[in-house]
Amino acid sequence: MTGPLWMEGRVPPDCDVLPRGTDGTIDTIVVGAGITGLCTALMLLRAGQRVVVLEARHPGAVTTGRTTAKVTALHAGRAGTILRRHGAEVAHAYVRANADALDWLARLCGGLGVDMQTRRAVTYAQTTTGRARLEDDLRVLETAGLPALDLRPGSLEVPFPFAGAVGLEGQRQFDPMDFVSAAVAEVRRLGGTVVAGARVLGVSATGTPTVRIGPGHPAERRAPVRLGARRVVMATGTPTLLRGLVFTRVHPERSYILAYRRVHPGAGDLPGDMLISLDGPRRSLRTTTSPDGTERLLVGGASHVVGRDPGTVPLANLRAWANRMFPDLAETHAWSAQDYSPVGGLPMAGPLRVAGLGASPVLFASGFAKWGMTNGVAAAMHLARLCAGRATEDTAPSLEWAERLYGRHPDMEGAADTARLNAGVVSRLIAESVQRATPRCTHLGGRLHWNAVERSWDCPLHGSRFAPDGCLLEGPATRNLPPSPRNRPPAPNDPDLGTAPPGTP
Repeated sequence: MTGPLWMEGRVPPDCDVLPRGTDGTIDTIVVGAGITGLCTALMLLRAGQRVVVLEARHPGAVTTGRTTAKVTALHAGRAGTILRRHGAEVAHAYVRANADALDWLARLCGGLGVDMQTRRAVTYAQTTTGRARLEDDLRVLETAGLPALDLRPGSLEVPFPFAGAVGLEGQRQFDPMDFVSAAVAEVRRLGGTVVAGARVLGVSATGTPTVRIGPGHPAERRAPVRLGARRVVMATGTPTLLRGLVFTRVHPERSYILAYRRVHPGAGDLPGDMLISLDGPRRSLRTTTSPDGTERLLVGGASHVVGRDPGTVPLANLRAWANRMFPDLAETHAWSAQDYSPVGGLPMAGPLRVAGLGASPVLFASGFAKWGMTNGVAAAMHLARLCAGRATEDTAPSLEWAERLYGRHPDMEGAADTARLNAGVVSRLIAESVQRATPRCTHLGGRLHWNAVERSWDCPLHGSRFAPDGCLLEGPATRNLPPSPRNRPPAPNDPDLGTAPPGTP
């Protein structure tokens, strides 16, 4: 596949060298330089803390730099789902958290000179059943103080039919790598340190946290370095630590984004709204301006669980739908992104607890369900307040909703979902123990599946992914694959390991 449109013609932002020693001069180490980690770091620096950000690859390399970057509190029916499952107070807290996060991020981007475009966000239903589910979203948004629009069939200028929609004015979109570059520069300007190519291999479980750091790529040869701090924040999509067993409460999903340009200058208008479907095959649309100044249409969807489906059929269906709906456009880029959906339906943020050891100085955030541009910022508010030990100008809004949103005990339905998820993981682990010899994941030993669409080894258990050279790409694993003949990509069109559909980039 081609790389993300956001990365075209870009070099990673300047970073720092890894500091040495554990003399207690660091207040907080933030692991992960995506939107959650960078926002947490900025809030803590503005509260007077000394902060180091560690990134295994380069800032924005994983989910943040590969998202469609819709910054909105309208999340494709999620508010209604939370209402039905957890009640009105929790649903309102979810909406208010994301609305506050949007406002905070808009102010930050304004101060940093990052261009944010104002758009209407729209969730549309493709069926009458989906239309009925939108009523819950409308009710939650309105009672939370957000004036949602009830959009009837025919009220949107789109080339596909829909049964109804909910709209929310005044939402935002941006180039995520513009934000990442500006945020890294601001962290450094405020006295923070951002280190690229520093993979966190582990964090001590007792006492003052000590982080063990190794190189980000297997070609680098250097001994691990240890760095201490009063707090550690794991802002890595899903924590890379076994403690807390967060990986048992989320399921990893990949989805795909296709970028299109007009074949002819007058080839018709592109949708002006940020659109996403509620039901049926998930379809996400928004426009953007590419680095060469041309307007592009981004079409997303084709979601599947990592390692259990190489994405060939979902991606082919997404491409066929886009070509049918927008025949006058030509595809220019195709890439994918990974996120983690929580089994209980709610995002998670707070201490990463170890049974029997009381309060933990290690914190985490996860379970954003593909809405990290606001969920990640809301989590950063909560984490920064916990690390600072007080509310600050940046984190005060979280006092209103964090208690209801985070740290809730799983309900019976959530516990049952978690049990089913992990029963499936165990059965898959047992079944694959007798399958053909492929590499094993360095997380918990799952048999890796070759993903021919993205040319990666993917773990079907918890979503870790590895490049053909064994370099860890993402997921809860912390170690690269050891050198082995098994790591070599299989022959093309191997029916046992996945094939790419015709025409796949």
